[in-house]
Amino acid sequence: TFLSTSADGLSNDDMVGPGSFNLYQNYPNPFNPETTISFTVPSLSEISLEIYDLNGRVVDVITQGLYSEGTYSMVWDGMSINGEVVSSGVYIYKLITPDRSISKHLTIIR
Repeated sequence: TFLSTSADGLSNDDMVGPGSFNLYQNYPNPFNPETTISFTVPSLSEISLEIYDLNGRVVDVITQGLYSEGTYSMVWDGMSINGEVVSSGVYIYKLITPDRSISKHLTIIR
């Protein structure tokens, strides 16, 4: 299947539409040593962007706080919340808002 991408490298499958929270696929993926995670906030909202292992444990909290309308990009360096290097594998990243959460998978290769 052919996926067109916009100038920012996001595929049409990543786009949800105006007026909604969007979480985009990280890039590069797989990655080493860091990856960029982008998301869109439709209006002033409290959000949290978190990384989980496949057992559901929080690995890192990339950001949390009040965000105004816009698209943001955050870099994750593959480190845990305790400052330790995480091992190779698949992780889940989740955008949590007051009304919903959106998650995607990422892969780190050491």
